Amino acid sequence: MAKEKLVTYATNEKILEELLNSNNIYEIPIYQRNFKWGKKKIDQVLDDFDQILDGQKDKHFFGATITYQVQDEESYSKIFEIIDGQQRMTTIFLFLLAYIYVLRKYNPTEAKYSFIQTAIDLGVETSNSRLRPSKEDRNQLNWIFEQITRSTKFQQSLEFKYKKFMKEPDGKEKGLLRSAWSTFRDYLEKKIKDIDDKEKGQELKNIYKTILGSCTVVDIRIQDRQNGPMIFDALNARQEQITVGELIKNALFARDKNLTISQMKQIHDAEWFPFQNAFLIDNRNLMEGYFFPFGLIGNNNLKKNEVYADIVSRWNNFSSSSEIINSLSEYQPSYIALNGGTREKYPKRIKESIKRIYEGGLPASCMPFFMQLLRKLEINPNFEDEAINIFSSLEAFLVRRAICNDEPTGLHAVFKKMWTDLDGSNSKISAESVMNYISKAKTVRIPEDFEFEKQIRENSLFGKKICRFMLYEYDKSLHGEVPDDEDVTIEHILPQNPANWEDKFTLAEHSKYVNTFANLVLITGKSNSTIGNKNYEDKKNMVMKNAKFKSTRDLFEAYTSWTPEDIENRSQELAKWALSRWKYIS
Repeated sequence: MAKEKLVTYATNEKILEELLNSNNIYEIPIYQRNFKWGKKKIDQVLDDFDQILDGQKDKHFFGATITYQVQDEESYSKIFEIIDGQQRMTTIFLFLLAYIYVLRKYNPTEAKYSFIQTAIDLGVETSNSRLRPSKEDRNQLNWIFEQITRSTKFQQSLEFKYKKFMKEPDGKEKGLLRSAWSTFRDYLEKKIKDIDDKEKGQELKNIYKTILGSCTVVDIRIQDRQNGPMIFDALNARQEQITVGELIKNALFARDKNLTISQMKQIHDAEWFPFQNAFLIDNRNLMEGYFFPFGLIGNNNLKKNEVYADIVSRWNNFSSSSEIINSLSEYQPSYIALNGGTREKYPKRIKESIKRIYEGGLPASCMPFFMQLLRKLEINPNFEDEAINIFSSLEAFLVRRAICNDEPTGLHAVFKKMWTDLDGSNSKISAESVMNYISKAKTVRIPEDFEFEKQIRENSLFGKKICRFMLYEYDKSLHGEVPDDEDVTIEHILPQNPANWEDKFTLAEHSKYVNTFANLVLITGKSNSTIGNKNYEDKKNMVMKNAKFKSTRDLFEAYTSWTPEDIENRSQELAKWALSRWKYIS
């Protein structure tokens, strides 16, 4: 029998039906990234499916996969690591699971057959899935299996118990894996919506067979896992942009040919996974931003497009993956602390300094210097007093720049080399030497008192990160107990909408004063929602009933009115305080 005409001349091109109906198990290696195909990619897949079903094309090339056969004592099936093509393979599998889910409603027997034939493997002891996703995606896949098998009748028909991957699912369709599956499910249900219930099962089967019989993939099997990246580069087939962190993870686990699968999993779970997860802070992933400042510490002439190659080139002297992970982790605590994460590693005074630097808006170009400063403190606790002095001096420098609207341009040229030029790791680096270095730099300046004072009084601060920081610092300077209430907003005393204030301010005066430091106070969100554009007396009465900030209470107690003259008076008070708080250091 002649082979069915496909799309390419490759002898290893297969239709998806052939690929799925084998006894093979496909495993996403631990060094691979999570499933990344979002709505745009999935919609493109569905457009291709529609063209097939509408007869606009009879074949569709789904791309190529690069796989490596591994030995696994846990299963009688052949297990293949997916070196490249995991996004496509996972997408195919999700479509299969969506088909089984919808089919279960109308033809349970056929759904059971498809489930056992293509989705699970009864010989696997650890889990039943024929696709073993990345560690981070496993709970999502388990959730999908729970949706398929949650019918008691369907569970009984299987005559076995499905082995769960991880913890119990939470019932929410979140994550790209779940989202893609849900999209495929909805797509299939829409396709059969207008068909008689008795015919829906057969129509689903026809749709599934048509798609799987029309889509093809070139399945490339490699003999050596190390050849995978080389073949991938030749194909140039990846469409999803890969991050530096993902490249580093891939290179880390691909470099050691002597590691067994079991050893790689052990290193991943015990060392890489904790390193990776430490970057997850308050729904933020700080990992990708870490590698450029980390790279600059080792090479202060590094460019962003050189980060991956430069970091990997440093590994020649390391004998193991564990040593590499330890080296990558060296500056992780300082980077996390400087970006709003945990600061428990550091003394109380240092924690407070870090907090102020972060809340004031630490420019990214300064990050390598501060990371090295904190690392020196970790190694030498006796350095604490001088570290405090350096933090304070640089805080004053950065606050003055922010208030005076100095662009961050130029900071990079200074801070990327400053630690090295001052021999910070070995010498007794000091606040004096740091500020002397900055004062001699050609690309930055230290704003002097007269300018700083003028900008405190006149600059429009509202909407800038430095504004909230300044208001909190002023309140703390009055020995107020700054509330931890997250629902804190910045209130304009003279409102942004000047209605009801025309007798006190001209339009020109309103424009001049409304967003200045002197016209702003901190209040709770509850208060902000009610006081709006009220006149000063009404606003004062309402705020004072529930004013948590000492600076806010002091203002309304001190001022019986709010006029241009009053704002000028307060601006002088605030400028005097700021000059004392962030003194000029030459």
